[in-house]
This record gives sequence, C-alpha cells and structure tokens, in this order.
Amino acid sequence: LHLVGGVETPFFLFYVFHIGFGSILLNRRDAYGVAVLACVLFVGLIGAEFAGWLPHVHLEGFVPPGLYREPEYVAATMVAFMVTLLVSASGVSAIMAELRRQWAWQARVKEEELTATANKLAELDRMRSFFLGLASHDLKTPLAVVANYLQTILGGFTGEISTTSEQQRRWMERANARVLELVRLIDDFLDVSQLDPERVLAEMEPTDLASLIQHALDEVRVKAEEKGVVVRVRLPDALPPVCGAPRRVHRVLVNLLDNAIICSPRAGRVWLEVHPSDDGDRVQVDVVDTGPCIPKRYLPHVFDDYFQVQRKQFVPGAGLGLSTARKIVELHGGQIWVTSPCFEGDVGSRFSFTLLCSLPARPRKEEEEVGGDDHG
Repeated sequence: LHLVGGVETPFFLFYVFHIGFGSILLNRRDAYGVAVLACVLFVGLIGAEFAGWLPHVHLEGFVPPGLYREPEYVAATMVAFMVTLLVSASGVSAIMAELRRQWAWQARVKEEELTATANKLAELDRMRSFFLGLASHDLKTPLAVVANYLQTILGGFTGEISTTSEQQRRWMERANARVLELVRLIDDFLDVSQLDPERVLAEMEPTDLASLIQHALDEVRVKAEEKGVVVRVRLPDALPPVCGAPRRVHRVLVNLLDNAIICSPRAGRVWLEVHPSDDGDRVQVDVVDTGPCIPKRYLPHVFDDYFQVQRKQFVPGAGLGLSTARKIVELHGGQIWVTSPCFEGDVGSRFSFTLLCSLPARPRKEEEEVGGDDHG
C-alpha cells in the first residue's frame, strides 16, 4: 500500500477480502485478531506518512498533492477502514459460527443415523448367522445323508442292485447327482457368507493340487457322463504344491468344472490344464469348454454375484459359482479371468486362475480322463 500511494490508494479496500477469507477459515477470536492487526498496520502506515517518518509516494494525476497531510481526510480514511474491517470480521464470523453450529448439528444427526444403521446391520448379521446355521443343519445335513445312502446303495454295500434292469442304477446315479447339486448350491450360499480373509488365511497350508483336482473330477463325473462330456486333465511332470485352503481351492475347481460341463454341448469336451510359471512362483489352472462363446457384453459381469449368462436352455443354479470362485482366488492372492471365444467359429471359453506356490516340485501323473468315451 505504501508503494501505490499510501492513504491515497483505493487498493486498501482489498483488505475486506483478506478479512472475509480469514473469518471463514479461522475461529472468531483469530478473525478479530487479523482485523485488528490490519487496522494497526494501516494506521501505522498513514500515520508515519502524515508525520513525515516515511516518504510518501504520490499518485500523479490521480489525487491532489498533499492529500496525505490533510487531517480530516486521513482521519476519515482511518475510521472508515477500521469500521469496515471490524464490521466485516464480525458479520462473516457470526455467519460462519451459525454455519458451523448447523454443520455440527447435521453431523450429530448423521452420527445418530449411522449408529442406528450399524445396529440394524448388526441385527441383520445376527439373523444371517441364524439362517446360515439353519441352512447348514436343517437343509444341508439331510441332503448329505440322502447322498450318503444313495452312494452306499450304488456301491453295493447293501446288496447287489437288481441285475434285470440297468435303468435302476442310472436313475439312482441321477438322483444322487441332483442331491449333490443341491448340496453344492447350499455350499455356495454358505461360502459367500463365510468368505472373510481371516478365516481363509487360517485354513491355508501347503496343498496337493493334483489330489484336489482328482476329488473335483470325482464330484462332477456323473454329470459329465450323463451329458457325454469328456473331461481331460493335463498335469505337468513336476507339479509343486500350492499355498491354499484345500476346501476353498476344491470349491473353485468344482465350480469351474461344473460350469464348463453345463456350457458344453452333448458329447463335448472339457480340458483342465495346469501350468507352473517359469520361476516356480505360481501355478496357473485353465478350464476350457467347447460350448458357445460368452457374448462380449457379458464378459465384464461373469464373476458378479447372482449373474447368469442368458442362454436358450435352462441352467440351474443361483449364479454364485463363478463369483464364489473369484472371491476365493483373490483371497489366496491370485487372479482369475475368462477368455471367450478361445476357438475358431466363436466357440469355447477358457477360465483361468492362478495360485501361489510354496514347496519344491514333485512328480505327478501327466494325463487322466473321466466322463464319456473319447471319440478321437
């Protein structure tokens, strides 16, 4: 201000903006302090120029010379400046105090709403736990018992099944397959609700992937045979163990194989291939089917909860198999993705996922087949 005319300059009005911003950002006491400091500095400046302690910079052609030594003008300017700043500080500070009070009240209301919502969620979580216990005991247990009875009869432990009609065995195998589908559906619901990092981390251990693959093949064997789908498995000579929760990894394998069999046409083929990485740090598992490719618009959503690709034929299930597989793989620190189509003619889909390794490699059987006959 001194260099642009001191008391003669109109730029001292810009202090109003300074005080306004200070009153918005600071509390009321500090806002008044800034206003008083500005008044002291301005009064000191024009007082020193009036007394001749500071040389005055005159604005030629803008105001008459000697105006800075006119007592009435200097006094009026000082009073106007101080009143303007103090009134601005008082008004803006009062407005901001009221706004802060309203914001604090709104924050308290929001906090109360969040507390009420948290209580409701806690109650819903309690009800969910109750329902899961009900589903596990009152739904899954009877179905598992029925499946065990059917497997016992099919295994011949209760005596030979009538040899007059092979149809009896086929019907019992199909009934057993349907019961196992219901058990898997309940498992999907339970897995989705129980997939928390701490629980999965506690279950992790060095896991024999080849053994899990064999158990998964046994679980989907009947469905593959019913549809005439050939499931081929290709394992490397040296398959290292993976670091994972065996029950969870088994669920991923079953879900992907089950999905591949459902999507494949009758007498189709499904491949399960395992590829260790070059550095031995991880293992990639590919499940490939020969069904129609997944439309591009569906690819970003195939791993979403309850999502099912719209197909002409009815596909049983709740749309949780692939989403459950994705969550399990991600909790293991791996990745999962889909490539479709993977053959010429818009045919086939390849679902791939990776798992981290932990122990040295060990020899494994190279190839194994389940399902219908291989027609070359």
